[in-house]
Amino acid sequence: MWPILACSVLTSGIIVERCWSLSLRVIAPPRLASLNVSDLGDQNKAVDPQLARSLNSVLGFLLLRQKELETENGKETNDLFLLSAANEMEKNLTLLGVIGLIAPLLGILGTIVGMIDVFDALTFRAADPSVLSSGISTALITTAFGLIVAIPALMAHRLFYRRVDSLLIYLDATSRKILDPRHKAS
Repeated sequence: MWPILACSVLTSGIIVERCWSLSLRVIAPPRLASLNVSDLGDQNKAVDPQLARSLNSVLGFLLLRQKELETENGKETNDLFLLSAANEMEKNLTLLGVIGLIAPLLGILGTIVGMIDVFDALTFRAADPSVLSSGISTALITTAFGLIVAIPALMAHRLFYRRVDSLLIYLDATSRKILDPRHKAS
């Protein structure tokens, strides 16, 4: 039961952290979405402190790196930077998925331990209903808690991966709009 409780606490922490970290205002502050390429400077030399903070975001990172590396292979460079951003945004999502897969197994393990207690009570002691009900209760409770932890973990895992995909599309479109003046006209 303790491992399931630890999984529950870990799942809750990851979900709260990812909700914050994957919010649009953290990934792509509104201040950056309205910039022109000429407004981009160095994050350390930015006159406006709010702009400097905004440049520390994922979109700011993309914009600064792409501006520094204006090359003929802009598409490949953009894809590499987006891949790096995806890696950062997917942090802890694998752990969330693993918890979602392990929690029911821990519940089943608790079920087996509870059933062993029941059969132990039947074999070595008198068939006391309180001993039998205690073992069956342990079995059912651990199974239920394993599922209670697993279901939200797997749902959050899938929803966060979908959120990362949506954010990557937004980051790609926004960085292209800012860095390539031809996109503004269309």
